[in-house]
Amino acid sequence: GGGHQERDIVCIQNAASQATLYTKALVDSWADQTPQQAHAFLSKPDVTVTNQSDKEAQLPKIKALDTTVQGAFGELAQQLEDELTASKAAAARAEAELTPWETLNE
Repeated sequence: GGGHQERDIVCIQNAASQATLYTKALVDSWADQTPQQAHAFLSKPDVTVTNQSDKEAQLPKIKALDTTVQGAFGELAQQLEDELTASKAAAARAEAELTPWETLNE
């Protein structure tokens, strides 16, 4: 993705000696993936984990987080739209009040 993105990736154990390489690989692999794509990939049986119950517990959180983020951005978009509508109405009122004054003071 573009723009400023903040993240902390800490490579440990054997990966630490090539942290730049592994960090770039992680970012390149995941930065543009949607939550649905991440869930589909990570839920495949060939993605192995140390504790299968952790995988089963964590996967639904990807979809829940997506729902939460989408809801928050939807609310923000509505707030901005409401503010824009109010600003346009205020500008129209100000213009309506200014027009007679300008006519009188020409």
